[in-house]
Amino acid sequence: MSYLMWSSQGIKGYKTVLKCLWNPDLMNYAWLGNHIHLHNGHGHLHIIPRYKRLVLLGRRKFLDKRWGKNYAPRPKLELPRKTLFLIRDKLRK
Repeated sequence: MSYLMWSSQGIKGYKTVLKCLWNPDLMNYAWLGNHIHLHNGHGHLHIIPRYKRLVLLGRRKFLDKRWGKNYAPRPKLELPRKTLFLIRDKLRK
């Protein structure tokens, strides 16, 4: 299986999981390779779920204050470990 084909299947799977868990209104994609010349063509992909409504995760509220705009620049978001583990565990199911 080619890398491109594997990546495409992985992206589709990730989108499916996010849709089932949190039903994003939109997905943004950012392919970055800022130092591609140093890493033999290596880049990385950000898949960013976007919401036009408030999203609850446990007791935590998330609001996309940049809805309808580019996802960046965005304020730095530092989540408690408990919230990060909750997200991780939901994605693993």
